[in-house]
Amino acid sequence: MSILSALKESGVEFISGVPDSTLKDLLIEISQTTGMQHQAAACEGSAVSIAAGYSLITNNYSCVYMQNSGLTNALSPFLSMTANRIFNIPLIFVIGWRGEPGTVDEPQHCMVGEITLQILSWMNIKPLLYTKSTLDIEVKSYLNKKMSAGTNMAILVKKGTLNTKIKNQTEIQQKGGITAKEIPRKQSLLTILNSIPKGSLVFTGIGYTSREIMKLKEEGIGSDIRPFPCIGGMGFSSHFAIGSSIGNKEKKVYCIDGDGSFLMQGMGNTVVSNISVNLVHIVLNNRVHNSVGGFPTCSPNLCLSQIAKSLRYTKSVTVSELNELEIVLLEAAQTKGSYFIEILCGTQIMDDLPRPKESLSIIKEKFISSSELC
Repeated sequence: MSILSALKESGVEFISGVPDSTLKDLLIEISQTTGMQHQAAACEGSAVSIAAGYSLITNNYSCVYMQNSGLTNALSPFLSMTANRIFNIPLIFVIGWRGEPGTVDEPQHCMVGEITLQILSWMNIKPLLYTKSTLDIEVKSYLNKKMSAGTNMAILVKKGTLNTKIKNQTEIQQKGGITAKEIPRKQSLLTILNSIPKGSLVFTGIGYTSREIMKLKEEGIGSDIRPFPCIGGMGFSSHFAIGSSIGNKEKKVYCIDGDGSFLMQGMGNTVVSNISVNLVHIVLNNRVHNSVGGFPTCSPNLCLSQIAKSLRYTKSVTVSELNELEIVLLEAAQTKGSYFIEILCGTQIMDDLPRPKESLSIIKEKFISSSELC
């Protein structure tokens, strides 16, 4: 029996969350199942609030799934709204545990991995640790016991436990939205890197984006660029770029990010409407969370450039053809202010994407040195 089957047997009818590669099997099941309403969320706090709203009206438990890095985002609505000492709307959390102490994982996961159990303790939740040896009866017993007590609960999934199923990723991605004209992803990145003026500050987003640019640089593309890889803190790479542009108005600042990140934290970029920046914000929109299995974003059919226009970027455009992208990037390089470029691109993944070979502190120091900031 799977986690999803146990949830359905326990009467859970609604689930919301943000995709995580640790929970890939669960998300595949959700995409195929009937009898369970599912709403992908822009961020974990939103997922908690959506699920709580459903539970409030139906008087039934809802489930929220996320990576453990999203727990800090989820804490705000949980601690101030849904917790038992506030409105007391109990929920079921299914959490992928990245950076678990004693395991090998990416550096951005180490700190949150170490304090995951502590965060759950703050939430007054004693989790069920879900491993490959966890029995069905243990899951059902845990759910039934917590439901009877009317308390919050969490199933904490160890990395490598729920990534065993084989699924055609293209089939999943086809549910990610309307596939209009689009530019191959690698070609988009090649064109971007070749357009960036020497001396610019470049920030790259979470997921595949930073790793793809690392690979292209290894192949000799963009040799004049040393980007700052924002490999953690989903959605905040553009905020890093905005802050850097405030701090150094002489340099052109680029942010190369993904649609999932913009949907998660993009409203914070409204600050560009009332400050002087020299920013080119590029969003590669493939309508899915590519690096965690290709699962659709919460709003795959939105026109992101229209949102950016409403946020009062100086200029905002959507491009879906290569020659159009080349023209727009040239204009952006010569334009003062904030320039938003939404690129409708494919979901193609380059082979053998590298990971950072140096510590993140060394990467930071090299970025500072190469950018002539000290």
